Amino acid sequence: SKVPKAPSTECLELGIAAKIRLHRADPAAARHLAEAEQHADRLGGWVICALVLARSLEREQSGSAKEALAVLLDGALDTEEMEESAGLLAEATRLAIEVGDIRTAKTLVERAESMAGDSDVPHHLAVAPHCRDLLDRDPDLLLAAAEHYAAAGRPLPRAQALEAAGAALAERGDLGGARTHFTQAYAIYTELGAEWDLARTQAKFRSYGIRRGPH
Repeated sequence: SKVPKAPSTECLELGIAAKIRLHRADPAAARHLAEAEQHADRLGGWVICALVLARSLEREQSGSAKEALAVLLDGALDTEEMEESAGLLAEATRLAIEVGDIRTAKTLVERAESMAGDSDVPHHLAVAPHCRDLLDRDPDLLLAAAEHYAAAGRPLPRAQALEAAGAALAERGDLGGARTHFTQAYAIYTELGAEWDLARTQAKFRSYGIRRGPH
């Protein structure tokens, strides 16, 4: 007979499935998220990064960025596990800036930079410049973060860093550079089937007068 999986494994796998389907704008995400929550109830306060990201994304897609941020903060600031915290910090920083909570954004940046100082893992090294430059709007360091994510084999946060770099360049009036990184991010989102991210990114860059060019 099939050996039942541990609740933590079930929660992780269902959280990942929910997160992927949310990025793909797939209605099946709700079922995966509900099933993951059932297993999470048996884990106490154990932070499962994928589930926290799925919970947050579900709230953001429902129109509540503040609730989405609160979910991420519960995970990012309540765990000492580097891997779990690293997966949440950049998204939490982005949302903190989006809702105008700069104090929280600075706290998250400090946490990311402290974490990076103790690690040589590419993914961890990417998070610190990603968070810092979401706050400082420095496209060069956002591109450095994108390269670290590429080395770590993390295409989604790589696309997010490229998108942020493009937006920072657009804010400086460099529409050519902005279009380049928008196109790179768009290609990664397309490859991942991340329909929600594609729609969100297109809307953001249209506000700068940039539209997706020909293939």
